[in-house]
Amino acid sequence: MAKRIDSVRKKASGSLEVAVSGGFVFCFDEVDAQLLDYSLKTHPSDLPFSGKYFLDVHSPAEHSVDALARHSSAVHLIAADSIEFSESAIAGHYGPKSILLFQDESIDEDSLLLLGRLNDLHRARSDALLIVSHNEQASRQLYLKLLKRGYEPEIANTCVRWTCAEHYVDDRRYVRMLFKLHCFKKGQGPTRMQALAWPRIGLFESPQTILADGMAAIPEDDLMEAIKKNIESYQRKPSTFSRLDLNSNSSEKRTFLRSFLRRQGFPYQSIERFLETLVEKEHKND
Repeated sequence: MAKRIDSVRKKASGSLEVAVSGGFVFCFDEVDAQLLDYSLKTHPSDLPFSGKYFLDVHSPAEHSVDALARHSSAVHLIAADSIEFSESAIAGHYGPKSILLFQDESIDEDSLLLLGRLNDLHRARSDALLIVSHNEQASRQLYLKLLKRGYEPEIANTCVRWTCAEHYVDDRRYVRMLFKLHCFKKGQGPTRMQALAWPRIGLFESPQTILADGMAAIPEDDLMEAIKKNIESYQRKPSTFSRLDLNSNSSEKRTFLRSFLRRQGFPYQSIERFLETLVEKEHKND
C-alpha cells in the first residue's frame, strides 16, 4: 500500500528530513547521496523554486523544468536509468524511476526502500564518526563494528571507504600507533604488533603492503629505542635474566641479540645499527 509524505524539510545541519505516514522518518545529506551515486543540488536561482533541493543520478528527458516547476516545494529524487549505473546498488534494486518528494505526495514501497538506504548510510556515518572519536580505528576493524551494529555489508563498506577518503581512518597511521604503544612503550617486538594489526587493517588493500609502508615510515631513532625497550623487557623475565648481559664484551652476545631481535620482527638494518652502538660502547670501555 502506497504511503504519503507528511513533510520534507532541511535541518540546521544541512541534511534533508523526509517524514512519511506511518511514522517513517528518513534523513540524509549531500554526502550520502554522492556515496550512493546520487548528487544533491540546489535548484538554479532563476527558477520559481530556487533554494529547494533535488537528488539526481541521471535526469531523464521527460523530467522537464516545467514538470518540476509544478511542485515548487519538491525534492527531486531520480534513480539511475542509464547503463552506466546498471551495476550500482540502487539500479540493481529499483531500476529506472523518478521520485518527487513533497508534502501529501504518495510514495511506493520501492521508493521507501531507496530512502531507507540513504538513511542507513547517514546513520552509519554518524556511528563511524562516534567510534573513531573515541579511539583510533583500522579499516576492517571499523567495518566489523558497523556490521555488529546491524548495518548491511554494502552500507558498512561504503561508510568505511568514506572515512578512509576523509582520513578519519588510516591503516598506515594505525600501524604506527600500534608500534608506539606495543613496541616503544611496552617493549614488545614488531611481530607482536603485526599479529594484532593484521586482522584489523586492509579492508581495501593488502595488509602486507600496509604493514611494510607503516614500518618504513617509523623514524630510525624510534626503532632504536624500541629495540632497547624490547631487550630490557626480555631481561626482566626471571628465566632469561642470566642469559643476557649487555655490559659484557662478547661476540656471542651480539650473535644472540641479532637472532633474538630478528625473531621479534625488527628490520635488519636497525638491528645492525643497534649492534654497532654496542661495539662502540665496548671499545670505549676497553
